[in-house]
Parts: sequence; C-alpha cells; structure tokens
Amino acid sequence: MSLATCEEALVRLAAARVHWQEAADWAEATHDPLSRAPFARRRFEALDPRVPRLTLRLAAGAPQDSSVKRDGVDLKTIAFDVALPVDPGEHTVVVTAAGRSEAKLEVTLGEGEQKILEVAPGPPFAAAGAPPINGTARAASETRGAGAADASSSSAGKGQNTLAMVAGGVGVLSLGTGVVTGLVASSKWSAARSDCKPGACDAGSRAQGERSDAVTTAAISTISFAAGGALLAAGIALWLTSPSHAAHHHAASMRVVPTVGTNGGGVACFGGF
Repeated sequence: MSLATCEEALVRLAAARVHWQEAADWAEATHDPLSRAPFARRRFEALDPRVPRLTLRLAAGAPQDSSVKRDGVDLKTIAFDVALPVDPGEHTVVVTAAGRSEAKLEVTLGEGEQKILEVAPGPPFAAAGAPPINGTARAASETRGAGAADASSSSAGKGQNTLAMVAGGVGVLSLGTGVVTGLVASSKWSAARSDCKPGACDAGSRAQGERSDAVTTAAISTISFAAGGALLAAGIALWLTSPSHAAHHHAASMRVVPTVGTNGGGVACFGGF
C-alpha cells in the first residue's frame, strides 16, 4: 500500500494499479486483522479507469514471428491484441523479426486513454541495402561488435548502479519511516495505557482513541520496515551484480531481513564477500 501510494503520487499509474491489487489480494488471502482489503480494493477501483491502455496489433503482411519491446521490456508475441496497462506519457515500441530490420515507433497516451497501434518490423535486410560481410570486412565488423558490446556492458553497468542507489536510498528512507512511526506508536500506546483508568476506557474515550491511533501507526511502521528492507536488499543485489562490479564480486552475497518487535524494529544483514 505504501508503494502504491508513492507510485500514484509519481503518476506511475500502471505500477500503482498493480500494487493496490496485490495489497487487496494479500489482505483478503491472509484475513488481514486490520481489515485493509476493502480500502485497498476501493483505491484500486478508483485508479483503474485512470490507467491508459495500449493495444499492439500486428499489421497485415507482417511476419507472424514478429516480437516487440515496449520501453525496453521484451513482450515478444504475447503483447498483440491485448489492452496492456501503461503509465501516462510517451512510450517507445520496437518491433523485430528474423531477417528484418527493426522498426521503432513512438506513442503518447494520457490518463484513461486507450489506443490501438499497428506494428510491423522494418524491411528485409537485403531490401534495406545491407552489404554482405566477409573476409576483412567480417573481421572489422566483429571487432566493432566487441567494442560495442563492451560499451553496452559499461552503459548497462552504470544504469544498474544508478538503479541500485535509488532502490537503496528509498529503502533507507522507508526504514527511517518505520523507526519514526514505531516510536510514535509506542508513545501513543503508553499514553493510552496511562489514560485508561476506571471510567475512562469506554468506547469513544480518549484512551480508546489513543489505542486506535497506536494500532494504525504500528501497522504503518511494520509496512515501512518490510518495504524498506526489501528495497535495501534489492539495491544491494543490483549493486553487487552490475557488470561493473560482478567481475570483482563473483562470490559476494548479501541478505537483508527486516525485524519488528513490540519495542521497536531493525534490519539484520547477512553477507559473504
């Protein structure tokens, strides 16, 4: 639910929709004692109409083995004729097929908008005027290919490092939120116990209100710890497995486990290098 709220605030509506649905399904499946399933389901139903849908349709005459990538995600052939939820904004669709050059298309969708985009790969390589590679030309091409692969690996490593730092930073912030809300919950619980005196603990009393606030704040603390631990672990894993670090950390491993108790919480880290 915390992730859904953040994604929705960042107008990443497709991701927020998934998180709200997961939260509702999880709460229903586990008989959530805080009864958050109806709230999550209402948020999902309110957000769902705002999420744009993009349907990719294979153009007439296009090879049946054509596959697509949307914003770098390989959808292969399963994406055709399905209204897939996407975030509002610009999207890049790349279409490929054996023996054909790739085609790149740009499409923009607003909130709640639905579009159908006909796609097809580019012309055959021969028709595109690509010269045959042989002899010296082949060797030169392979050399350029190796250099491009190294450059691509370096670029991918930098991108993964950036993603790792973002995930780790958000994880640390979530853990900090968990600590703060945990302290607030503890304070409210102490206040409730102090105010709960004979004749002052009935429904609607100040003590009951403080108790309710303590339970809600403790739930937020638990969720923040869990999400923060998961994001921090993901950031560490991305950092250690990036191409720029993998060669130096073949045996590296890290496991981060959030811990929550009645008097506070924290994170346990286990690793080997």
